[in-house]
Amino acid sequence: MDELEKDNKNNVKLYQYIRKQNRKQTIVNIDSKDWEKHFQKLLRRDYDADIMDQNQIVYRDTSDEQYLPTKEEYFNVLKCLKMNKEGGIDGIVNEMFKYGGQILEEKMYELITSIWITEKMPREWDTGIIIPILKKGKPHLCTNYRGISLLNAAYKLLTSLINKKLQEITETEVGEYQYGFRRGRSTIDAIHSMNQIIEKCCEHNINIHILFVDFKQAFDSINRDAMVQDMEKMGIPRKLINLVRMCIKNSKAVVAAKNGNSEEFAFNAGVRQGDGMSATLFNIVMDRIVKNTHAEGTIINKSVQIIAYADDLALIARDKESLSKLLAVITNEASKRGLDINVEKTKYLSTSKRQEGRDKKEIVIGNFKFEIVENFRYLGSIIDNEGKRQVEITQRIQSGHRAYFKYSSIMKSSRISKDTKLRVYKAAIRSVVTYAAETMSLTRDAEEKMSRFERKIVRRIMGMKKIQDQEYRTLMNHEIEDILKGENIVRAIKARRIRWYGHLKRMEKNKHARKITEWNPDNNRSRGRPKIRWEDQVRKDLSKLDIQEWSKKIQDRTQWKEIVEQAKTYRQL
Repeated sequence: MDELEKDNKNNVKLYQYIRKQNRKQTIVNIDSKDWEKHFQKLLRRDYDADIMDQNQIVYRDTSDEQYLPTKEEYFNVLKCLKMNKEGGIDGIVNEMFKYGGQILEEKMYELITSIWITEKMPREWDTGIIIPILKKGKPHLCTNYRGISLLNAAYKLLTSLINKKLQEITETEVGEYQYGFRRGRSTIDAIHSMNQIIEKCCEHNINIHILFVDFKQAFDSINRDAMVQDMEKMGIPRKLINLVRMCIKNSKAVVAAKNGNSEEFAFNAGVRQGDGMSATLFNIVMDRIVKNTHAEGTIINKSVQIIAYADDLALIARDKESLSKLLAVITNEASKRGLDINVEKTKYLSTSKRQEGRDKKEIVIGNFKFEIVENFRYLGSIIDNEGKRQVEITQRIQSGHRAYFKYSSIMKSSRISKDTKLRVYKAAIRSVVTYAAETMSLTRDAEEKMSRFERKIVRRIMGMKKIQDQEYRTLMNHEIEDILKGENIVRAIKARRIRWYGHLKRMEKNKHARKITEWNPDNNRSRGRPKIRWEDQVRKDLSKLDIQEWSKKIQDRTQWKEIVEQAKTYRQL
């Protein structure tokens, strides 16, 4: 805590401290043998050998030399190594390679190129340490944990280079529906697309049916043979496929427990969470599943659409029959690859305004029965079947209060200055409340709730204001504005919306997020004043800022960044 105060102007140190606080978890006394049994059951699978279709395999016509990593590529990967990370089973950490000097750099490059050519790596690199991380639920149950693998730093250098080569291909091959683990895309793209679809469909009386699909332990369940076939069908070069097979064919692990590491065991399923190429490999598998549905367009001109962030799938359809057919193909294709739908966690949502069937709690789609919900937490944001944000705003503010109490030791400490506390508030508390704020359309009531929350926290941080001896009063609203230097929570949200709007308008026209934002359905609206539209609010804010010819300036990142900075403290917003 003293270090936090000492480096209170250092943003890097501040965020490192916050991340360290977020990673803290109580170590539960589960025996190493129980962990070993759990992960063996999870990661050892018997798959049908001939279940995959062998047709449509494409081999990219390239020489092995073309895919040999250059020294420049190796040094770029070396520079990107993250610091302060745990080492693998050999205890070697990233810093040793990053700052080991020229001789070590040359030797490591020679080793990696030798592995690349011979397709044989040290067997010590096969073993990882599985760290159980609690997802949610009771902490004494092994099933409520996911395993993150600590792998040898040298192995991660190798797989980072393999991953760079894979991404050069997957970035153009994987469909626009996929937002997970791709350059220039994030959860915000997926959340915004979903919100815009619901906003426009509700306004224009278009009934849509959405199924939020959850797979059981998706990353740990993939059939590796099926994954290799999917790589072949995508046209991944044989050299890269062989290197991936080399990395996964002898996978072993020990599980870290409170009473020490478990016995080493071998496994044959899934991609290791903690391996640099795992997300790319998973996207390859998911892409083949989606391509086999022939549902890669948008709901604008098709009866179905898929939005995906890695394994988080949202199936969208204009009618239940289309949704049922889409689900049937997804289920069949996923099962071939070792993935099974988690029926309990998969939810159904509809924008239909009809009262018929409103009292139903479950719906049958295909061979499954799913719970019907009015809102659903999707990628950390609440998606509402009427496009309302009240539930989300309430939950965000509650999350903000929980975040405050999480950092209460800092907020209540007399050793920490008020300036540092305000910086922690903006970095660790306000950021929780404003997650995905760029996708929000806010009513005046929502803005006031946000403002009240912020004023309450700032008053706690700053304390009472002394007027004279023995006489104090609470801070007034305008005084809080001055403390925040005009950058209050509502203006911060509006500035982020403007920044995101610029990003959308600079996207290529074929990007789904832009196409859906610019979509103007032909269907008739209901009578009465329309609900608040997200884009209308952004344009209104730009009008208040009195930005001339903003439609031209939006293409210039530097000019648009200046507009965003202006919006953060503009008192009329």
